[in-house]
Amino acid sequence: MTVLEKNGRPWVLPPAEVIFDKPGAVLSYEMKWDEKSPEYYQSHMGLAVLDSKLKIQISKLAQKCYLKLGGRDYPRLDMRVRGEEIFVLDINNNPGLDFELDSGMGISARLAGFKTYGELLKHIVENAYMRFVSQYDANFL
Repeated sequence: MTVLEKNGRPWVLPPAEVIFDKPGAVLSYEMKWDEKSPEYYQSHMGLAVLDSKLKIQISKLAQKCYLKLGGRDYPRLDMRVRGEEIFVLDINNNPGLDFELDSGMGISARLAGFKTYGELLKHIVENAYMRFVSQYDANFL
C-alpha cells in the first residue's frame, strides 16, 4: 500500500498486490529478485481487487499507521488480508521509488492519476518542500 502526502495529510493510493500463479506461494528472494530462477516468473503485480468496505478499512488503517509510525513522503505498507482481517506487516519509509508496471508503486501511482514518473517525483518533492517551508515559517514568526 503506497501512501503519499497531499496537503500535509496522508493520501493512500489505490492498492496493488502480488498475484501468485500457484496458491500458497511465498514471495521469496528468488521470486522477487533472481531473474534466473524459475520462481521469478511465478508472480506478478496487479490491482488489488477488494470490495469497497475492505478498501475503506485498509485505507483508514494505512493512514493511521502512516501517522503513528512516522510516515513521510512516500512509504509503502506491507499488509496481508485473510477474509476480512487485515494484518500490517511493516512500514517501509524508504521503499524503491519507481513507476514500472511490475511494481506496486507504479501500478498504484498510475491508478491515482500520475501519467509519468516525473509527475510522481514532482508531487513527492513539492509536498516535502511545503512541509519544510511551513516548519521554517512557524519557527521564525
